[in-house]
Amino acid sequence: MVLDTFGNDPPNMGVGDESHFEEEEPSPQAKKFLNLLKESERPLYEGSTMSVLEMASRTTSLKCKYNFPHRCVDRFASLMNEAIPNNNNMGETFYEVKKVVNGLELPQEKIHACPKGCMLFWKDDVDLSKCKVVELFATKNISHEMTWHAKNPRIANTMAHPCESDAWKHLDKTFPKFASEPRNVRLGLCTDGFAPHVPGPKNPKSNLDVYMQPLIEELKQLWDVGETPYDLSKKQNFTMRAAILWTISDFLAYGMLSGWSTSGKKACPYCLDKSKAFWLDHGGKVSWFDCHRQFLNPNHPFRKSKTAFCKNRVEKGSPLHIMSGLELWECVKDFPKATDGPADLKLLKKAKKVMDVKKQTCDTVSARRDIEKYCRRPELHVVTDERGKESKPKAPFALEKPQRKVLCEWIRELRFPDGYSSNLSRFLNHLKRKIGNKARVEGSICNAYLTEEITNFFSNYYQDGVDTKTRDLSRNANAKVDSNINPNEKIPELFKVDCGRAPNQGRMCCLDTKELERAHLYVLSNSGILDVYEREFVEHILQSRPNMRREDVWQQFEKKFLDWFRDKVLHDKPAKDVLHALSMRPFSRVRTWR
Repeated sequence: MVLDTFGNDPPNMGVGDESHFEEEEPSPQAKKFLNLLKESERPLYEGSTMSVLEMASRTTSLKCKYNFPHRCVDRFASLMNEAIPNNNNMGETFYEVKKVVNGLELPQEKIHACPKGCMLFWKDDVDLSKCKVVELFATKNISHEMTWHAKNPRIANTMAHPCESDAWKHLDKTFPKFASEPRNVRLGLCTDGFAPHVPGPKNPKSNLDVYMQPLIEELKQLWDVGETPYDLSKKQNFTMRAAILWTISDFLAYGMLSGWSTSGKKACPYCLDKSKAFWLDHGGKVSWFDCHRQFLNPNHPFRKSKTAFCKNRVEKGSPLHIMSGLELWECVKDFPKATDGPADLKLLKKAKKVMDVKKQTCDTVSARRDIEKYCRRPELHVVTDERGKESKPKAPFALEKPQRKVLCEWIRELRFPDGYSSNLSRFLNHLKRKIGNKARVEGSICNAYLTEEITNFFSNYYQDGVDTKTRDLSRNANAKVDSNINPNEKIPELFKVDCGRAPNQGRMCCLDTKELERAHLYVLSNSGILDVYEREFVEHILQSRPNMRREDVWQQFEKKFLDWFRDKVLHDKPAKDVLHALSMRPFSRVRTWR
């Protein structure tokens, strides 16, 4: 880590013109961080190849990955202290071990809140006794990744990075000064699920604004003033600013975050008071069925359908005007704020005046009667037998027992590569095990996440054979297995994965033509060094078929890339041996363990 931080690599990995900048002293904040690394770079004991810093970070990493209790780590640290030679620098408890890496996590601040959610004891109110109402550029690899979008040309009309989205382009066009610095950050705010900064078992609802105040203050600071990190790739201090570009949330969280009620007749944030929502006579709730066909293109066939939506109804209306941010502000600027105190919060709730019907959506007889009234779905209508008993026909999505059995067997036989899919219950169990104090669930999870930040940062500097959360080795990986790869040869990352020992000798088999093609395509598409050839292939196809869309090239002519690439390499005769090797087909005789 220290070699990476203080090495003499030529500073030519930045963005733009790299020949006209001078190295600078790190900022005070960055210098404090770098000094911490220097001071911690001492051996665990005399003659040891492992430093105190590495031992502390790997111990912390193991605790986070497997959710070891503090007492378990205390006993482990004490055991290690007895096992290694005397006069060592190994801490005897997790508290002493963690002190070595303190200061490497993101800064945090504890802010007290009113139990009722009225206000925060923060800033000017920090001394009140009663309620009156960035390490992104600290490593070279991350520094390069943060500016990847500005350094790597891409195929036009393709989405390979968020910078090609309309939102990103609109922000750059509106604020060209912000866009001129590639190291400025675009942020996304995700409010889906658990929010550890909101205490208590109850939903904060309108009080969410109270708890969002510190975040809003920091975002305003990052936009107006910015921070001054130290870019290790260019050895420069610079002013980094940030902007919120996206918000990600489900509909309920969207309502809390925006302040717009997502229940009742006016729940749609686009239709507003022009909503076509209606009341279900039998279900006794508001429905938004068939309210948004007006947003389709004028010639869309769905607009004329009288059977797929509300029966005997076509849509001739034009899309509604979607208000801009300034127009929305004019509508809400005079409303009271939740942060102004309990009295204004009550006024705000009265101002909404929306209908909130708390009923679960389910397939009942009442629901089927509503379907009969509004939809042309005779196969779903309620059926009355000779005795007058009503019953519901099975819906198309309802599976018979043999069909359910086939589906379950298919799922049971489904196989994925390591790390391709995850077990949700295992993740929830992992989250629960972070809770050390059940009376303070949010605080426990916050503390665990802060510790994980340290271990995630250190994982960039572990040796190749160290298994970490950010660099998870496969099940059978073993870095100590001999490899024939020359470390000095520039080969694709695909072939630098960790080796492993097979459980047995396996057996030899021959791949058919289709399997050979898929294997060859997989290697070429994941090699990471054929971007230039891929672009040339697309242009080659488009020249011969000018009416074809660019995005359809790979779907229809993927297999032709194999022969085209081989002929291209044989014709151009590039100097890199790896290109010649990639252009050849793989051996048909392989070893398998299936």
